[in-house]
This record gives sequence, structure tokens and C-alpha cells, in this order.
Amino acid sequence: SATFCVAVGSDANVKPQFAVGNPSNWKMKTMPKFKYVSSLRFVTCVSTTYCVAVGGAGENDGVDDRIVLFSGDPKTWNDSKATIVQYRDVIEPSGVSCIAPKQCLITFTTMNQGSVGNFFFGDPAKLSVSSIKHFETAGSLNELRCQTKSKCIGIGLGSSGRPPKKGQPAGNYSTT
Repeated sequence: SATFCVAVGSDANVKPQFAVGNPSNWKMKTMPKFKYVSSLRFVTCVSTTYCVAVGGAGENDGVDDRIVLFSGDPKTWNDSKATIVQYRDVIEPSGVSCIAPKQCLITFTTMNQGSVGNFFFGDPAKLSVSSIKHFETAGSLNELRCQTKSKCIGIGLGSSGRPPKKGQPAGNYSTT
């Protein structure tokens, strides 16, 4: 049977980079004309024609103050298909999971407010500052997976120095 995989990252010039298809013959595709320095960090697919990749983007100052994401058919992703959202705080994507096309949960960590987590659920192409919701957390959620809109799990690292809740290991937690 055919193998379908998507890998994301950035090239040496910190431009978005991804590969689609069978890993045995992958060729990384770079977006050299992309306006911002950027690294795609997370990817999820619900089919061979619908994937979401998310990362951070910024100017050449080393600060990611924008969210960059691509959604839809990864074979058609290019510079002009990116969704860019400038955020008032420096946030970093920390996970993405889709239960169906245009039904995705994306989590973010606010870098200068360690106790605030952020999330978005819906069509990633419609991501905006006003659509990002907030929740209290002791760190960041990573390795996110959803079975339904109301049943997700995220595993992350605590970083606020707060003791873990009873029954939770120090530094790691999950939530649904």
C-alpha cells in the first residue's frame, strides 16, 4: 500500500519547509520568498488532502510574534497559502489536532505570561486574534490529540514552580 506522510520544519535561512508523500522519496519543499523568518513546528492530517501545519513567524529579530499556518491539501501549499496572525503577546504554537477537515484544535503558549494558555477550535484558515481563547495553566500543552470536539488530551510541561495537583507527576500533566 502507498504511504502518505507530511513533515514540517524550516531550512537554514529559517523559511518554512515541508515534505509530502512517501518518506522513501521525499524532497523538502522550501518557501524562499516567504515574508517572515519562520519554522513550522506541528502538523496533523485527517486525510491525504487535508492537513494543518502550524508554527511561529517574526521579523529578523528572533522574536516570533506571529502565528503562521497552512491548511488544506499539503501538495498545494505555497507562500501565498499561509494564514498569518499577528498576536499582541509573544506566543508559540504548542500543538495541533484535527477531528475532521476545518475542525481543528490548536494550542499556544504565551511566552511572556507563563500561566496563560491559549487555544483555538475551528477552521484554521479563519484563525484570528479574537478567536483565540485563554485558560489558566502551569505550563504548556504539547502532543495534542482529539477524538471529538469535546474529548482531547494534551500532555505538557509545568513551568510555573507550582506543585503538581494530587496524582499528577511533577512537570507533566494531561487534561481533557
